[in-house]
Amino acid sequence: MFRYHADHHTFLNLENLDPDLPSRLEIKYVKGPIMKFLFVATLPLFYGLRPVILRPLKPNAYEIINVVSVFFVDYLIV
Repeated sequence: MFRYHADHHTFLNLENLDPDLPSRLEIKYVKGPIMKFLFVATLPLFYGLRPVILRPLKPNAYEIINVVSVFFVDYLIV
């Protein structure tokens, strides 16, 4: 997620580049008090998945090593 955070600061407020800006789909459908409540209730999900869906980045070697090591340690714990 660090690379998306760096992109946020590099492309601050540029549509389609800043991963923290809402997508057009979110802007179109999140209207009215009920939808806004549901959106805020699920905000961590939207905030975490938005950059991965809208602008996926190719994982680098360190990220792959990190994922493999986390699953390995989790396996050892279980």
